[in-house]
Amino acid sequence: MIEQNKLFGIVIWYYPTLENVDNINSYIDNVHKLIIIDNSDVDNSALLSGFDNSKLLYIANKENRGMAAALNQGCRIGIDSGAEWVLTMDQDSSFLENNLSAFLQYMNEYSDFDKVAIFAPIHFDSRENNEKHSFENKYSKLNYTMTSGNLLSLQKLLKVGFFFEELFIDWVDEEMCIRICRLKFQIVQVNPIFMEHFVGNGAVKTTFFGKTKYFYDYAPIRFYYITRNVFILSKMYPADAKRLKKRWKRLVRKTVIYDYRNKASKLKYTIYGLYDYYLGITGPYNRKLKQKISDFENINPEVSISLCTYNGERFLAEQLESILSQDYYNITEIVCVDDNSSDGSWEILKKYAEKSEIFRIFRNESNLGFIKNFEKAICLTTKPYIAIADQDDIWYPTKISKLVNAIGTNLMTYSDNEYVDINGRSLGKKFSDKRNLTTCTNCLNFALLNVISGHTIFMNRDLLNYAIPFNSEIPHDHWLAFHASQYGIIPVVNEALVGYRQHENNAFGAIGVNISGKKDSEDDRISESHKRIQIFSENTAPHLRKEQKVFEQLAKSYSDKSILMRLKRVAIFWKNRDALLLFKKRTKMRNMLYCIKVFWKYQ
Repeated sequence: MIEQNKLFGIVIWYYPTLENVDNINSYIDNVHKLIIIDNSDVDNSALLSGFDNSKLLYIANKENRGMAAALNQGCRIGIDSGAEWVLTMDQDSSFLENNLSAFLQYMNEYSDFDKVAIFAPIHFDSRENNEKHSFENKYSKLNYTMTSGNLLSLQKLLKVGFFFEELFIDWVDEEMCIRICRLKFQIVQVNPIFMEHFVGNGAVKTTFFGKTKYFYDYAPIRFYYITRNVFILSKMYPADAKRLKKRWKRLVRKTVIYDYRNKASKLKYTIYGLYDYYLGITGPYNRKLKQKISDFENINPEVSISLCTYNGERFLAEQLESILSQDYYNITEIVCVDDNSSDGSWEILKKYAEKSEIFRIFRNESNLGFIKNFEKAICLTTKPYIAIADQDDIWYPTKISKLVNAIGTNLMTYSDNEYVDINGRSLGKKFSDKRNLTTCTNCLNFALLNVISGHTIFMNRDLLNYAIPFNSEIPHDHWLAFHASQYGIIPVVNEALVGYRQHENNAFGAIGVNISGKKDSEDDRISESHKRIQIFSENTAPHLRKEQKVFEQLAKSYSDKSILMRLKRVAIFWKNRDALLLFKKRTKMRNMLYCIKVFWKYQ
């Protein structure tokens, strides 16, 4: 059974019009939250001013990442937020008569509900003036349905696998349906439900030797993807090749014969699609870097490990062994930088470097401190993806492979960690017991707290373009996460992939007890928080004007202790409480009370 609080909606935008935005009204009331993934080059959030913000999550990718990547992005957010089903919508689709509620009722009445991966409506294009056909049966089993208007089971998606991003657009839905059917899950059409959906630019009417003919009109660039991708799928699924190519041939044939407007351009892109298929090129057309399809390079990219050491001989060898024991086989570089240790750490690194050529070891002539040492170690890496390692932890064998699968097109992902004692035995507690670990979608999430521990970070090398140089006042993991959140989401793997060792050199223990003997006063912590907000306000990306303004307002509120300014601070927290208090493991009521508390103090 589908419960509304477990149903999220996903709509993909690409330069939406007001009419596209109005389509949201036909389904927003029946989903718990609507995730809008905007593939436009600009921020279109202003179009949503008439909607209840509590029902929306808007993400501006600021680039066209393709339909498949956007769908995966939305599905991962849904999974992280506890959703069990997602409604997948195109921006130009809407439910006729706002009948999504009836759609849900029919779905819950279906006898083989547990076997269904997708429930689909009937897609109806009013531009063609087609009459709605009646069906004898309430349900029909399908082998294929287009993505828009579907209710997709996230549990089944995790078993089938996410959408194939290399296709970018076109045949993405077909490829997913093939995998669903191969795993014996069902695709069920609910026949009483109709959804308005526009196919391309609609059906074009023309006359050919005195006879009326119709053909579907797509933008010329679509013929590139339609052509290239049908041959990719035919190679991937030989049993379906004849059926797929037949549909493609029919489209091209009608274009050649009947299209009197853009025939030459469409045929040109068809030839480009064939050419790039034979070259093995995937992804967006005419992208900056074209490369061959390579399962090893695309699915298993090269990974660098960045490890810093300082007087860590006690646990260093065990940590290095856990890194070498990863089940991910394309870790091709381990960069270790010793911060002028006085113990045997450097000797241990030299022994490992002698055994394996993937080790690159460096030693500082003087102590840089952990922030600048990590900056140096990370900058010395050379591979497309980077994982950060502390000297005294234990990596679990699937750590890198699971983070590689989770990062997608984002700049960063992270995981939970488990507290272990000095001998590596579990203490029965995880970091998620203390903090709310979830997908990060806004740089304001990091104003108060950071839940992304350095040893759980897995990042795309492109993040360094924004985060270097590190700020010496802010820990490296907090700084990296803040910058990653400005250019996309940060998905989480809700599983402990690292054993976080507790010993006398830790600042805090498993349950927040200070076991190092170091004491920081409350005034010091508050001062550091205020300083951090000021630094973030000065380092917020120009395209995030709203977030930058919030940081600036907060920074100003702490420089003035007047009653009026304290009231303004309460208002700032209240208005932005979902973003600012995302990581606090509190009820909504306690978050509201926290917003009032900041009138007196903030920590």
